[in-house]
Amino acid sequence: MHPPRFLGLALLFLALPTFGQATLHVDIGGGAAFTSIQAAVDAAASGDTILVEPGIYDEHVSIVVKDLILRSTQGPGVTAIAPTSPGTGITTQGLAFGPVGIDVTIEGFRVTADGSQPNALNSFVGGINATATNLTLRQCLVTGCQGAAGPAVAPIGGTGGINLSQGALSTGSVTVTIENCAITNNQGGSATGFFNPGEGGTGGITVNGSVACTVRHCTIANNTGGDNLGFSGGFGSGNAGPGGLFVAGGTLAVEDCVVWGNQGGSNNLGAAANEIAGAATVSNSDVQGGFAGVGNIDVDPLFTAPATGDYSPQAGSPVIDAGVCSATNPAGHDVVGNPRVRGFAPDMGAYEFLHDTTRMGTSEDILLTTVVNGNSAEALLNTKNIAGGDMLVAHWESPCGSLDGGLYYLGAQFYVPGQEPMPQFPFVYLDSIGGSIVQGPIPLPAGGVDFNMTVPTGSFMPAVVRVQVLVVTPLAHHLPFAVTSDAQDLIFQ
Repeated sequence: MHPPRFLGLALLFLALPTFGQATLHVDIGGGAAFTSIQAAVDAAASGDTILVEPGIYDEHVSIVVKDLILRSTQGPGVTAIAPTSPGTGITTQGLAFGPVGIDVTIEGFRVTADGSQPNALNSFVGGINATATNLTLRQCLVTGCQGAAGPAVAPIGGTGGINLSQGALSTGSVTVTIENCAITNNQGGSATGFFNPGEGGTGGITVNGSVACTVRHCTIANNTGGDNLGFSGGFGSGNAGPGGLFVAGGTLAVEDCVVWGNQGGSNNLGAAANEIAGAATVSNSDVQGGFAGVGNIDVDPLFTAPATGDYSPQAGSPVIDAGVCSATNPAGHDVVGNPRVRGFAPDMGAYEFLHDTTRMGTSEDILLTTVVNGNSAEALLNTKNIAGGDMLVAHWESPCGSLDGGLYYLGAQFYVPGQEPMPQFPFVYLDSIGGSIVQGPIPLPAGGVDFNMTVPTGSFMPAVVRVQVLVVTPLAHHLPFAVTSDAQDLIFQ
């Protein structure tokens, strides 16, 4: 008697080995299994991670019905998806129908693409087109992208930067998070229909129906909406494309962003909205022309060199330390890899300002931004000229107040670099040059602590002396104690 055939198949499947999620590597220079991102995407299974080495990848990338993580190894400054042929830079497509969206993370790329590839029914997006996708986009530069002009039958210009949609036949909703990204200098496609009023494409980001999108710590700047060039009589004139962000459906939350210098397209009825069009919730952001919401400002962000693509803030910018400290703020790094937080709060926008944290001279301050939350290796070091006897104020403050209220020993000291004193609890360090200043255990107050210090004098002084501030967890003598510190080197004049 033979066993039932389905039982044999079941035993066969039970005998098959199971495989974990794989990591695929791409190197345009030939140092990995794949030289093309798309080839790795095609070979990947759902749930895999693709790591991409630096290079300019002249290709369109399409992720269809796969959960993937696509990440560059060294960031958008040296890794670009920049196809020279027309079409969208990155396309993600979940199921065309049904409730399930794919989960895709894209991190660390510059995307530059020209979507000028119209056909009879639709027009192409320039930078990134995500449909039925739960998308997380981090540390990406979407810049210099062009949406296609709308065709005659359906004259809707393509979005220049990023287009998000649920999909015409998909059900349910998808969630999109865009953080630490810069969407700049993109152009929406124009609407060219003659018998249909049409609509110009958005320059920056379009959010369509059943998409819940959060844009956090991003810079959306100098994008331009598409004009409406359609016939102005008969059916009437359609809309021109907004410049920055357009909520055509779904929901959009904008948090700790800079939205500035965008320009809406125009038609015979007048220009479209420059910065934000539609029902968005905006908070703690710098929006040109203003926008209702908690913590919003309307002040020139003082970009460093926007003409050459540098949208980082200059010293004195109102967006520096103007973001909100909360659990939802992204940890890690800004769009170009600088660690957040470098000041006492995160900056608005995609770029974290690199504080010049030392102001030298008698009675002037040294601003020491101590890196906490396990990032002490990223403590900021600046060198400045000093003279013996200068009075310094070493200001210690916890970024985002993460240590406020706890009991700590707080200290400040000078020592010769390379000759760090040995720790002696609870006095922190015994200083070989200037006596340590130690307080504690005391609660760290909101706003931080000032230490008044005098630069050591004497012929024995080396060419460089280091000033350091410390916070020490007051554990028992026989237990290890945690030290978080920041330091700066001072060069004698």
